[in-house]
Amino acid sequence: MPRTISDLKKYLEMVPELSSRMLLSYSHLADGITNESYRLKFSKDEYVLKFFNHQAIDMGVDHKNEMRVMSRVEHLNITPTVIY
Repeated sequence: MPRTISDLKKYLEMVPELSSRMLLSYSHLADGITNESYRLKFSKDEYVLKFFNHQAIDMGVDHKNEMRVMSRVEHLNITPTVIY
C-alpha cells in the first residue's frame, strides 16, 4: 500500500544526507516481490527509497548483503549509490 508524504518524511529524517533537504515530489514505483519503492525528487537530484517487506525475509533475501555488493561495485557505475 502506498505510503503518505508524512510517512516518507519520517524516514528521510533518519538519513543525514537528506534530512535537511526539501522533498519536492515523490511517486510510488511498481512494487517488487520483496520491496516497495518510491522515486523522491529534490531540487538538484533524485533518489529511490526502498522499503523491504516481510516476504523478503520469508524468501531468504539478505538485504545487508545486497547493500554490501552494491557498495563494492559502485565504482563501476552499474548500480545506484547507496547512501543509507
